[in-house]
Amino acid sequence: MYRYIGSIDDLAQVPDEELAQCMAALRKAIETARTQHLQDIRDGRVPKNARFHFEAYHWLPRQSRIAHPYPEMQIDDMPFRPAVRDALHDLGIYRVVDLTLIRAEELFEHPCLAPESIVLLSEMLRAAGLDFLDGARSSPPSHSGLEPANEDAGTNGQSTGRPAARAPKAG
Repeated sequence: MYRYIGSIDDLAQVPDEELAQCMAALRKAIETARTQHLQDIRDGRVPKNARFHFEAYHWLPRQSRIAHPYPEMQIDDMPFRPAVRDALHDLGIYRVVDLTLIRAEELFEHPCLAPESIVLLSEMLRAAGLDFLDGARSSPPSHSGLEPANEDAGTNGQSTGRPAARAPKAG
């Protein structure tokens, strides 16, 4: 459920346990809007003396975003940024259950997946009663490479549709 933040009073209604998260999301939204406003000025879409306006914010508390995932739920139906969805699609992940066929380390290697997104994916999997192939990990791997993938493991010789993992760097 979204929370409408259009005034100080609306912000004051956010429960204490959610306030820090809401404020962080609000700050990020304002920074993004400011950046867009400055880009609009540079590109001539708004006059140079145009005042920056940020009237309201619709915030979706984190627990609401993953409250009811189910194994067959489409990744596109989840509240992820387009870059995160595209990165998951690059890895052959289109449904929540597809995450069970991948190691968490593979997600940490993708440049478009921030650790916060992977923690959210891990929470989403747990809420659906599932786990990553290697067990849920919410912190980046301690080494820089990945172990070679065994393409035949558990696939009966069929391709998983995911790119092969890179071998760790020597040295």
